[in-house]
Amino acid sequence: MSLLLTDCKYSTRFNHVIQLVPALTVIPLISLYSLKLIIVQRIIAAFCSILIYNYIIVNSRHPQKTMSTTASFLIGFGVILPIMLQSPFWFVNVLDIRSKAMRLLLLSLPLTGTLRLLEAFFGFTPQEASSSLQNYMVYFTTLVDVEFDSKTQKPIYATSQDLMLLSKQCFLSSLKLVVALCIFAPMSYTPFETGVLAHSTNHTFADIWSWMHILNNFVAATILSFSLEFGSNNINLLIEITTGIKTKQMVNNPMFASTSVSDFWGSRWNNLIHVALKRGVYKPVRKYCNKRSIAAAATFLASGILHEYCWGLLFYVHDNEKDYESGFCSNCVYPHYGKNVIFFGWNGVLIVFEYLLSQFYFVRKIRTKLPNIIITAMVLITALPIGHLFTGDWVAAGYYEQIQMAFPMFII
Repeated sequence: MSLLLTDCKYSTRFNHVIQLVPALTVIPLISLYSLKLIIVQRIIAAFCSILIYNYIIVNSRHPQKTMSTTASFLIGFGVILPIMLQSPFWFVNVLDIRSKAMRLLLLSLPLTGTLRLLEAFFGFTPQEASSSLQNYMVYFTTLVDVEFDSKTQKPIYATSQDLMLLSKQCFLSSLKLVVALCIFAPMSYTPFETGVLAHSTNHTFADIWSWMHILNNFVAATILSFSLEFGSNNINLLIEITTGIKTKQMVNNPMFASTSVSDFWGSRWNNLIHVALKRGVYKPVRKYCNKRSIAAAATFLASGILHEYCWGLLFYVHDNEKDYESGFCSNCVYPHYGKNVIFFGWNGVLIVFEYLLSQFYFVRKIRTKLPNIIITAMVLITALPIGHLFTGDWVAAGYYEQIQMAFPMFII
């Protein structure tokens, strides 16, 4: 078995056999490989954080700026940003990384780093993080959200109880993910035949409102959320063990506990990126235009653009993957770009509608009367019909088959 975790498709659907994936020997190798990637990313992040702190944050606070805003801009967006955005592609090329899960790990620096560069340039870096170079390096290089004490302006250190709770969360998230993988692996993660490939752009209005299509999207989104929860919990645990600094939860049961569209995206799906988008995009736009709806729309547009970048790395085909004669990769997925902008743009529209509807008393009253499970279902149905724009490429590229190789599984 290759460490690259390449394709491992099932040749048939609904195979009623029991298959045990011998992952116990693979897990240590994957963990070691992931740890090396995290360490290298943190080294690059440390270099970038020093530049941002000295040439953008400190410079903006100095009563007599040591350099112009234009110079700070050129350093930030002409030097630091290209390093963060281009370095993952260099790793993919040099190390021949084909696993989508491993490439997803490489996205930590460009995503959080880009948004933290924006928040620094516009003056929205948290006060505790920007109080000293040491604090800022901790804030920037951990690549997750860490907790600071507002009084001492120092990082909060995890207690033994915090570590025990996070260890429990790691176990539960891995259990949920393994159960979901075991159930849906024999179905190639598309339990219902719809006649239209999920990653295609050929869906009609009737297709997207088909209950089979919606349920397929629900399954794909649920397993994706489980995998993000599992990965983020384990990275948080690794950081708390190695540095002692307390981290913040990234994913919090979005598919089964969301009470609104804003709750789904703002508190449950990916809190790390949500907070970074809020400081790096929402607050700057709100500062200059003072319109909540415009700031929200700009934030979701930025999120869509960032996800297009993610797709560029996840589905990047390097020379080692291409066939020698044709120059193409016959086993690779070539996605249609622009789908993420549409998907996240639509969710931005939903946020605006939610805000407008919340002004009506009867809407607020209905929300208090309905069971939570009904509210969550109503929230999901607003996005699931076009959920394939986000999840379809994950299914087509075999992402779920790749991550299942890291777990001992009984596939029935």
